[in-house]
Amino acid sequence: MPAYLFIKTKIRDAEQYAKYVQAVRELAAQWGSRYVVRRRPVEVLEGDPDQWGDYLLLVSEWPSAEAARSFWRSEEYRRVRQLRADAGEVHVVLAEELPPAPPPGREREQRAADC
Repeated sequence: MPAYLFIKTKIRDAEQYAKYVQAVRELAAQWGSRYVVRRRPVEVLEGDPDQWGDYLLLVSEWPSAEAARSFWRSEEYRRVRQLRADAGEVHVVLAEELPPAPPPGREREQRAADC
């Protein structure tokens, strides 16, 4: 089941962060990742816009949560991550995609089968 990394970054050193981005793109692709969203600024529809300020939002899709975790914990990524050590403030969360919903009218059949 696909999983997604949501990364919120406030870039302090654009030149250094660009080096990180170049290196991490190539490495993440080797692990089956692709970028779904990369945007700054974001449009805040609800909540405090100051919580987003000048943050960059990145969403990357992974084949599975385990693939994303393996990448994140890998020695290769640890080395690349050093490139952004002082380049910005980074927040990262991992979430799995929702399982497919049963077709309409099949919910009762599915619940009965689960019993």
